[in-house]
Amino acid sequence: MQIIKPTQLIPQHILVNSDGKNVAINYEEWGTDNGYNGQHAHRHNFYEILFFLTGDAIHDIDFTTWKARQGAVHFVAPENVHILLRDKKALGCSLMFMHEVFPEELLSRLPFSHPKPTLQLTEKQMNKVSMMLEMIRDEISEYSERSNQFVRMQMQALLHYLSGIHASTTTDVQSTLAPIILTFRQAIQQHYKEHLNVNDYADRLHISPKHLIDLCKKHTGKTPLQLIREYTVAEAKRLLYNTGLTVKEVAYELNFDDPANFSKYFKSVCGYSPANYRREGK
Repeated sequence: MQIIKPTQLIPQHILVNSDGKNVAINYEEWGTDNGYNGQHAHRHNFYEILFFLTGDAIHDIDFTTWKARQGAVHFVAPENVHILLRDKKALGCSLMFMHEVFPEELLSRLPFSHPKPTLQLTEKQMNKVSMMLEMIRDEISEYSERSNQFVRMQMQALLHYLSGIHASTTTDVQSTLAPIILTFRQAIQQHYKEHLNVNDYADRLHISPKHLIDLCKKHTGKTPLQLIREYTVAEAKRLLYNTGLTVKEVAYELNFDDPANFSKYFKSVCGYSPANYRREGK
C-alpha cells in the first residue's frame, strides 16, 4: 500500500504497508475493485516493478507511453514520473522496494531508467515468474524475521531471473551500468539543484575527476557533464509536462538565478527552448 506525500509540485508516493508503517519491501495486487488506476502523474521514493497478468493498460513513464498486455513487466525508478490507466479486466501486481535492499550491481542490470523500461515475457517465463510472485505474496502477508529474510532471497532470485531475460533481449551494450555509474546517477538525482561541477561529484564518489570521466565515457558514451545536464533538463521537462508551473517558475524551482540562463541551458541540451517544449509537446 502507498500513501502520497504532499508536495507543491509532483506528488510523491512513499513506501508503507497496509498498516501505514514504513517498510523496505512491499507487494501489492491491483485489480478492478481497488482503485489502482492513477488519477494523477506521480513519482516514488522507491523502485517499483509492475507485472501485468491479464488485460491491457496504458502506462506513461516520463515522456513515453507504453502499452501493456498479459506478460508485460514494467520498471519504474524513483526519479520517474508515471501514471497507469488499466482497462476494466486488467489484473496485476507490483513489487516495491527501497534502493538499499538489493546490491547496486543487481539493480544496474535491470532496465530502470532505461530507454525501454519494459519486458514482454513468454508464457513459460510468465508461469515461472507467477510462481515466484505467489511465494513472495504468501510470505510477505505473514511478517516475521524468517519470512522477511525469505522474501528478500526470493525477490533477489526473481530480479536475477528478470535481469537475465533483459540481457537476452537487448542489443544495447550500455544496458548494464557499472555500479559506480549508478551511484553517480543517484548523486545527480540528489544534488542536481545545487549545480555541482564534475570535480564536486568526483569528490563525493572518492575518485578522481579523470577516472569519473573515463568511466562515464566507457559505460555510457557520454561525459559526466553531459549526464548532469541531461538529468537537469529531464527534471525540467517533468515539471513542464506534469505541472502548471510557468517556465520562469520552473527555472527558479531548479535554482537557476535567471530564467534566461535556464532557457539557454535547456536549449543547449535539447536544441529547442522550454517554451517550445511545452507548446509543441516535444
